[in-house]
Amino acid sequence: MSDTGLCPKCGAQFPEGAVFCESCGTALGAAPGAAPAQTSPEAPQYQTPPAPPYQQPAVPQQPYQQPYQQPVAPQQPYQQPYQQPPIVPAGSGSKSLSVASMVLGIIAVVLWCFWYLAIPAAIVSLILGGVSLSRKSAGRSMAIAGVVLSIIAIGLAIIAIATAGAILSSFDWSSLQ
Repeated sequence: MSDTGLCPKCGAQFPEGAVFCESCGTALGAAPGAAPAQTSPEAPQYQTPPAPPYQQPAVPQQPYQQPYQQPVAPQQPYQQPYQQPPIVPAGSGSKSLSVASMVLGIIAVVLWCFWYLAIPAAIVSLILGGVSLSRKSAGRSMAIAGVVLSIIAIGLAIIAIATAGAILSSFDWSSLQ
């Protein structure tokens, strides 16, 4: 027996027991007269069938239609559009001072028993409400509500301070000794 074989693809000679052709790299399989290749039972060799080539699904052809075109209107000469400035009525402006005055007035009324918080909040509310009313800006009613609430809060805080002073002055401090 000969100790070489011929590659079925390129015809080059290869030694007996070779798995691949040295010239073209073709898998040779079992050469004539060679012992069958031994495979380990742990690694079985499977051959997957080749996947068929992708074919795009057939789409029925639509007859060609002209796109819809609107009739062409005669072109106007170029002209800048005239825009009037927006008409702003007198007294309209930012409501932020009015809102801040009303919110601080509400906070001052709610916290009247904590005079050290209520009085500064009420004073700031009075100032913001007064500025908003003097500017005649939007939110006039909110500014008025802030001023009224801050006056009420200052009155309640003064009453709370006077009551606390009267209670503390009538207390017998000598009984604590």
